[in-house]
Amino acid sequence: MVSGDVVLTPPLSSSILAGITRDSVIRICQELGITIKEQSIQRAALYVADELFFSGTAAEITPIRSVDRITVGAGGRGELTARIQKAFFEITKGEREAPGEWLTYVHALRSKPDNNGHKAPDVVSPRSGPGKEPVVTYQTAATE
Repeated sequence: MVSGDVVLTPPLSSSILAGITRDSVIRICQELGITIKEQSIQRAALYVADELFFSGTAAEITPIRSVDRITVGAGGRGELTARIQKAFFEITKGEREAPGEWLTYVHALRSKPDNNGHKAPDVVSPRSGPGKEPVVTYQTAATE
């Protein structure tokens, strides 16, 4: 929830998931200089919030336009939500350094000659290189 220039989130004691995406949003806000506070949030506060957004593995960072058919803020993605969402997607695309150790990038380098007749790529961590041991190495599963 955004109120003014502050992002508010319920504390973990409010029976919410202590998830990676929530932690990522907190770290992104800190990196962007956005004040973030943990406090209990009453349902009525959602109706008068300047901005609202979902965060989660599937939702990523998704603006909320209305609650109980009551328009939130201007009825679209707000300025702080847009900044947080932009930073989040830049991180997941590898265009921006992640604040913290919550993301490991992998990319395809070459194909194994025999994988039951399939050409699936090897995938290694970009932290590996000449003379370095890969952080992660595996072969993707065939999808055919």
